[in-house]
Amino acid sequence: MVSRILFAVLIVPWATSAAIFQRAFSRHNAIIHSTSRGGFNEIPRGGAKKSKHSPIDINEVKTTRLQNIVRSVMEVTQRKTPILGKVFKHMIRMAESLTGATLLPPSKSKAHKKSKGEKKKSKTQSEDEKQSSSKSLFLPTSAKKNSPDIRIQTELRKFLSDSPPNLKLKVGRNIRVWIVTLSFPETSIYYPEKYRLRISFPSQYPSVPPSVYFLQPTPRHEHVYTNGDICLSLLGKDWRPTMTAQSIAISIASILNGAREKSLPMDNSKHCGNKPGGRQDDWVYHDDNC
Repeated sequence: MVSRILFAVLIVPWATSAAIFQRAFSRHNAIIHSTSRGGFNEIPRGGAKKSKHSPIDINEVKTTRLQNIVRSVMEVTQRKTPILGKVFKHMIRMAESLTGATLLPPSKSKAHKKSKGEKKKSKTQSEDEKQSSSKSLFLPTSAKKNSPDIRIQTELRKFLSDSPPNLKLKVGRNIRVWIVTLSFPETSIYYPEKYRLRISFPSQYPSVPPSVYFLQPTPRHEHVYTNGDICLSLLGKDWRPTMTAQSIAISIASILNGAREKSLPMDNSKHCGNKPGGRQDDWVYHDDNC
């Protein structure tokens, strides 16, 4: 009983493999003989066409024929009996390691996995590059550690990641110039109007305050001149380096939201002709609320 099982498991598959190999070899051997009678120069096989005057490498042709035989046997065995195909493949791999010849084509699954891994790697690299580029948004590559651009960049990231309500920030190529759009809730007398603040950062920032004024048209408020200047002590004597441009914008929005009527500053006629955005070192403020 045991001998019958061993015969069925071992002898029959090997006999089948031998028969398949013999058929494939006979087929390719017939092709070789027919080709040799007609001349190798007339029908070159196993590679690119050669001219009639170019020499033929017989060893190369024989190697190509052997590769074709092995591959044909592999296709038949894997289609008929996959287990036998694996055994035959393992034997061919051993023959390759001993002789140094290449008889089997490269594994498609490994190439597929490699290409898939490369795609995944390239995708990860592109995501990392995209993330790193978003982190360096607006930041000049030549910025030094003690440069004001580093401080401005930090404030910019914080403003964009956590924008205060009713404040919308836009920045162009120059990170030292911000445009903040102010909108108002329904309870405000300025609803549904919108106004734009221009914030520019001097080279001495944050030792000195930023230049802040309204672009035209300006809101009608007792602390806002018609040229855009804002009577706000935080832009002058009360400025501290620990303050930020965002805190200034919030303070201005709070002043407008707290207004009960629309009116102009008392000295607007004297100041309205000045260029907006100047230093407020010598300003006399209207009251302690601005």
